[in-house]
Amino acid sequence: MRVRQELRKEIFVSLRCNGGTLCILLVLALAVLWTIPGAQAQVLYGSVVGLVTDPTGAAIPRAHVTITNSLTNLKRETDTDESGRYTIPNLPEGNYDVTLSASGFKPLTQTGVGIRVGSVVRLDSSLEVGALTEQVTVEATGALLQTEKSEVSTGFGTAPVENLPTGFYRNFQYLLVLVPGAAEIQGMTGALADTPERAIAVPMNGLGPASNSTRIDGAQSIFLWKPGGGALYIPPIESIQEVKVTTNSYEPEKGMAGSAAMDVITKSGTNDFHGTLFAYHFNQHFQSREAWDYSGQKKPKQILNDDGGNFGGPIKKNKLFFFGNWDGVFERDIFNGLSTVPMPELHNGDFSKYLGAKIFNANGSPFMVPTTDGHGGLGPMVQLQQGMVFDPKTGNQDGTNRAVFAAGGVLNVMPTDRFVSAAQYLVGKWPMPNFPGIVDAEGNVSQNYFLQSKQKFNRNNLDFKVDWNRTEKHWVWVKYSVMNSLTQATCGYSAELGGPCVGTDSPGLTHDLVQTATVGHTWTLTPNFLIDGNVGYSRMGIYGKAQDYGTNIGLDVLKIPGTNDPNDKRYSGLPEISVGGYDPLGNTIGWQPFTRNDWSFTNADNASWTHGSHTFRFGVDLIHNHMNHWQPENGFGPRGQLNFTRGDATFLNVKGIPLVDAKGDTANIFESQYNRFASFLLGIWDEAGRTIQYQKMNGKDWEYGLHFLDRWKVTPRLTLNLGVRYEYYPLMRRDSLGKGIEQYDPATNTVLLGGLGGNPVDLGIKTQKGLFAPRVGVAYELNSKTVIRAGFGSTFDTYPILRELRGGYPAEISTDYTFDLSNPNTNTFQGRGTMDGGIPAVALPDVSKGTIPVDPSVGVRYVGPGTLKRGRIETWNVTVERKLPGELVLGVGYVGNRMSHGWGQIDQRASRIDEPGPLSKYGRTADTLQLQGYLDSHYNALQATLDRRFTKGLYIKAAYTYSKAIDMTSDESWGGGLWMAPTFAGPGYVQHNRGMADFDHRHIFRLAHVWELPFGKGHALAANNPVARAILGGWQVNGIWDYTGGHPTTLYADNSNLRQIGNYQTVDQIGPLKKVGGLGPGKFWYDPSSFAPVPLGPDGYQHRFGSTGRNIPIYSPGHTNLDAGLFRHFTIRERFDLQFRAEGLNVMNHPTWNFDNNLWGASNYCWDTVSGHCAGTFMQATNASGHRTIRLGLRLAF
Repeated sequence: MRVRQELRKEIFVSLRCNGGTLCILLVLALAVLWTIPGAQAQVLYGSVVGLVTDPTGAAIPRAHVTITNSLTNLKRETDTDESGRYTIPNLPEGNYDVTLSASGFKPLTQTGVGIRVGSVVRLDSSLEVGALTEQVTVEATGALLQTEKSEVSTGFGTAPVENLPTGFYRNFQYLLVLVPGAAEIQGMTGALADTPERAIAVPMNGLGPASNSTRIDGAQSIFLWKPGGGALYIPPIESIQEVKVTTNSYEPEKGMAGSAAMDVITKSGTNDFHGTLFAYHFNQHFQSREAWDYSGQKKPKQILNDDGGNFGGPIKKNKLFFFGNWDGVFERDIFNGLSTVPMPELHNGDFSKYLGAKIFNANGSPFMVPTTDGHGGLGPMVQLQQGMVFDPKTGNQDGTNRAVFAAGGVLNVMPTDRFVSAAQYLVGKWPMPNFPGIVDAEGNVSQNYFLQSKQKFNRNNLDFKVDWNRTEKHWVWVKYSVMNSLTQATCGYSAELGGPCVGTDSPGLTHDLVQTATVGHTWTLTPNFLIDGNVGYSRMGIYGKAQDYGTNIGLDVLKIPGTNDPNDKRYSGLPEISVGGYDPLGNTIGWQPFTRNDWSFTNADNASWTHGSHTFRFGVDLIHNHMNHWQPENGFGPRGQLNFTRGDATFLNVKGIPLVDAKGDTANIFESQYNRFASFLLGIWDEAGRTIQYQKMNGKDWEYGLHFLDRWKVTPRLTLNLGVRYEYYPLMRRDSLGKGIEQYDPATNTVLLGGLGGNPVDLGIKTQKGLFAPRVGVAYELNSKTVIRAGFGSTFDTYPILRELRGGYPAEISTDYTFDLSNPNTNTFQGRGTMDGGIPAVALPDVSKGTIPVDPSVGVRYVGPGTLKRGRIETWNVTVERKLPGELVLGVGYVGNRMSHGWGQIDQRASRIDEPGPLSKYGRTADTLQLQGYLDSHYNALQATLDRRFTKGLYIKAAYTYSKAIDMTSDESWGGGLWMAPTFAGPGYVQHNRGMADFDHRHIFRLAHVWELPFGKGHALAANNPVARAILGGWQVNGIWDYTGGHPTTLYADNSNLRQIGNYQTVDQIGPLKKVGGLGPGKFWYDPSSFAPVPLGPDGYQHRFGSTGRNIPIYSPGHTNLDAGLFRHFTIRERFDLQFRAEGLNVMNHPTWNFDNNLWGASNYCWDTVSGHCAGTFMQATNASGHRTIRLGLRLAF
């Protein structure tokens, strides 16, 4: 009671109403909320509607309708109206018997009527004239058309959920690929330790996975930190009764969803005791090798066991039921991998073997440079060569006239006494190559060290549910779920050196506890009026420690000032040391250590009223989120990081000097990975920084929704759905400082703190109060086999702003000391700092005045002044659905959507080419990201489905999508599209980002089946022959076949010759696009000669972007995949069914070719040029991933 009172208080405080229309609407809705008992949402239920007529077709008024759940005896009753119509809403999922009776007619009973989540089943019936004692019984048909609603949705009952392949961790979300409009699975939404539920990210209908939402038993499940997976808690497969996914033209009740709205209904107990026991096993011997496994090592240990069971039944028959489920996952892994380490000679500063082509002046004469012994002495002049390493203590400050190292008289060798102490320590620990590696055309060696990582993972899920038929009119239930996980892993070269993590992304120790509780009911007050709703509460508590936790290695061992914190152990460990061309050293997991304590409260209350041909549905939704984190992960992490990625400090400045090679062709001389390694040995870094947490990162917000729907049965064949939804999202608050959020002021380079120093809590930031979303649709039953539907509606992107503003300055202070490349006077040839000097100390602000200055190296993330707009998504569809022979239903439709004012980041320091950035006057080098509602996207598709419910041992579901998705930046699994600035971020460049979405796959086809082979007892074949029955009976085959077309590609190029900040460079298209179709190293997918870097100007710089923009129609290779299962049933007495299960993922062992779309990819990055065009690995799919995995299991059902 106290919690509820506090929530009421916080609701009204957050509203701060002043008598306007909005206030009146919300107060009325909240009054309804607190006068109706806490309850359960319509998204949990289905409904039955129908028309009862006599043999002549005349309506029968006041006919009595009774519907009874065959397993729980839940019963609902009503009478037809004067027009013979009836409606029975809010029926839990299950199979029902429907009985119709009227004076002078024979009673009619239809058995096996399946009610699914969110469905409206139409049962029109004709009663025969006769006595009430004459009973007519018929069995309901398996194929049902959607005749009452205009939404686009896909349902999965128990048969597909329990039998179809669902990925390595048996996650129901893998079934989303069978929904038309679903793009490819983008992978898990985070690291194993971070997201132990193993939620996956699936873009839907041209929108990112963060726009998806999940309700579990009617209550929203919100993962504030990783919204891309759509749920905080993932119910285990064996606990799920049904899943419904709605993707277009939602009904008004379905809110707080922008793309796919998923409803998951978990199992309940019945009048019979029932349960299962199961055990699944996988190990490394059950999988094939990766296509590009160069290691030559035997397959490392990999074991995953998934064990569990459930049990349910009556506590009191027909009244009180229980169901419990346990699922335990136990995984042990050793991962093999290859990394790149320096060759032995480099440990001693010997770069002599990496000298390349000689360079000449434009007139053909050798370009000469002096030599130096590294101690001030200059030696003879030598001809300039590619790959030379120069002494930064020679020549001029701008890098001109430098001398090349020649220690001991050997060209390109550094004296070891010039190495700084930290580099000497690290080089001494850095392992020598133990693997041949890959040698490129320039002689650079990569992937020359074999290493292993170890990982241990335990996860236990427990679900318990109680259902109570309090009366025939009142059903109450309660649900509690808990997930407890522990992850431990080690990786890198050694404890002293750290290094890359292969296979695992979760080194150290992490413990996660997720708890959810939901209670609800549905109550029929009169035959025509009922109420329902639910209250849900979820909480996540997680902490993680890195494997090097406890020792200040950066400060006490490497002696690098500015790393770690001598007074706070949470900052302990190895700083990351990144040298371009090699895998980094140190602790590369910047998001550790961390603690998170988040919770959410959700409430949905509704009422339904049937009046004549109208069924009205109205209600209110509330969501309240709290986020509380310690995790200084942004930027360079809590231990600090030093980058040696430019190499200019040991390179020669030849900008503006025309140079040619031996053939007389223009020679572009660039610094190499050896200049970067030399800079590391000298301790000269070009970028460094560190992140600290100044205060607890926290936030809280409210989300409100009101909805109304009139489902109007205009004629027996025509149904109109007329509705509207209203949503309101007040500005988030904090629990620290002045309770408000932060805002950067570009006019003064300061940050304003809401609620401090006289600043208003909201800093003048407003949120929209006019978020009305009309939702209308029509369904017309052309005949008994054909339905035409159309719908239009608006919804809003519900991405939690808490995620975007979690670490705003000064809660998290992240420094980034680097070069301002938009400033033409910036000198990169002297480096940005040294290891001996360390990382500059992070300055702590004085927050008492409410306005604090910002160091130019400190990142800022904020909401700008004015109104913060939220993405509006308009959806529409026109669909034709038809029954086919074989109980198949075919659906074909045009589906589209458009989003406006979608959230994205704008980097306020980003500049135009050859112009200083807007914030260059302050010398800002760190990200200055303002959250704005400026993005838009478009999606248009032809979608087709072919469905057969599981009937007579056969289930079929097919989905085909032909689509085009256009956006400006694409959200991926963890919100990256909303977390970072777009590709072209400078003033006036925003529209340059318009292109195909990252997940634009033109053709997608998926086909799933569950088939009990027709042999043996109860089947048409081999039923009477005991030998044939024993051999052929009981087999079942299942599978999902998938073809997904390729994705578009952005063709990146080096932007170091582009004077700007915050933008990326692309290549020029210099010839017609030619698809070659080659796959594998040395084979071209497209002809690379069609592309070239932007030419340099006379000053040695580029002055425009490449002619190719973002995500042009160069589509990667598509892929096909077959996941399949082979089951055998063994009947042990009548009540026991034992199944042997063999399941395979990618059973055809088809690899997926990696054709990059990321910034530093091999396929899409113009690293090298030949004869003026892009070369090297550009346009090559150099490797592939994906291999066959087999899992064996036993399942006993009783």
